[in-house]
Amino acid sequence: MVSGKSKRQASSTALSSATRNATIPGPSRSFAKGRAEHAAESAKLLVVDRDLWIETTPPAISVSLQGYASTARMVMELAHLPTWLDADLDRQYFPLSDHPAALDYAQRATKLTQTGNQPFEDYTHERAFTAERSHLLSFDPDGYSCTRTALVLAGDVARWITHTPELGEKIGGDRASSVLLARDMAKRIGTDIAEWPDMGDLVNDITDAWKLIGRKPGWANIPANRHAFGTMICDRAADIEKISLFAALATESRP
Repeated sequence: MVSGKSKRQASSTALSSATRNATIPGPSRSFAKGRAEHAAESAKLLVVDRDLWIETTPPAISVSLQGYASTARMVMELAHLPTWLDADLDRQYFPLSDHPAALDYAQRATKLTQTGNQPFEDYTHERAFTAERSHLLSFDPDGYSCTRTALVLAGDVARWITHTPELGEKIGGDRASSVLLARDMAKRIGTDIAEWPDMGDLVNDITDAWKLIGRKPGWANIPANRHAFGTMICDRAADIEKISLFAALATESRP
């Protein structure tokens, strides 16, 4: 039998030994990622003629559902392309030079969302502007929409199939693999849209899976006419075959 004192000595000796042999871990992966994001954001600061400027994403026309019940209507306004995954999938973004495409989307969406007598509203011409045809002011709205929609919906589907195995069986192994891969991609993206992943090979599996599980609620914000509007968003995203925009932005949009 070992006495209480001997036990304490043995424990102390073991602890000291473990402390001596332990190695101090390097920065965690999340900390390293945070440092990389900090460096990327700092690199956007510019000094021009002693004035401080910041590099931004391209300006855009934002078309989104605003208001509630009888006041619900689509609104067109000026914005900047988000550097995060905007989960309001009714909101779509278009280059300043492609007002007709934004107008077409607003008209199509209005037919699905209008619950009162409010037509869509266009505020993009409240202030006059000229949109030059420059790569610094342009982006591929279809590619951006495809990647954003696929990543947002993948997160929702992944949560449902993880906690409800029968839904995973319902969508099939290939679709489930695509969903989980996209979910992991969404976790890793940063604020530089030029480095967002190409979702062209996965988007059809993801949108099909979302429909097969019954368009269940989650992070994605879909308007009240969920079935019809969700179908339009999925079709819009899945029509894109390949996304090459983001690789191009990395080289073209830097000053």
